[in-house]
Amino acid sequence: RNEFLAVFERIYDSKGVKDIYGRLVTGDGTPLNSSAEPISGTADDKLNPSAAAIPTVPHEGKYFVAWESQYSPGNNNIFGKRFTHDLSGDGIILMLSGSQKSDWAPAVAADEYSDQFLVAWSQPSDSLAASQIYARYVSQNEDDLDADIAIGGYQTGIFSSDPAVSAGLPGDFLLAFRDTAQGASDSDIFGQLLGNRQYIPLVVH
Repeated sequence: RNEFLAVFERIYDSKGVKDIYGRLVTGDGTPLNSSAEPISGTADDKLNPSAAAIPTVPHEGKYFVAWESQYSPGNNNIFGKRFTHDLSGDGIILMLSGSQKSDWAPAVAADEYSDQFLVAWSQPSDSLAASQIYARYVSQNEDDLDADIAIGGYQTGIFSSDPAVSAGLPGDFLLAFRDTAQGASDSDIFGQLLGNRQYIPLVVH
């Protein structure tokens, strides 16, 4: 499919409230729909969108858009929604992080083999002087979410942030993030492989 979903923030009222908009384009940037469409349509401020596609569907694109929403003062959460090729969503906005902290910087990737998405984001740790990466799988066809997965944080350093996600071999995702060790002045890049690999023995006695 020569089709891409571009997502961005747009101020839509006189108070400066932002919503997430999306527009389908071809590889050379030609728009496929007449105008950008609102993604969520809720009244709260929405920031930092990320989108991914399952590319091998012949007649109907599968997209997932994640964003950071100012759900309440001092409490940003991560939300997401599924879309098809005409930007008609299924009407269901999924709350991916429901903590009482200000989660930020979502990133999403898609795996066509398992027909699911992986969303990752940054979340402050309990000490507030540190942060950690969390991730969650989202199925293309189910609304029930598995438990979120804690990644990084105290396993590597004290300030894990800025996740990036990419799909690899069938069923695998690579999650990369920036982390700063306790007492260090510089940051390093770490990664973790996620997936449902099955191994078979090469030699059986």
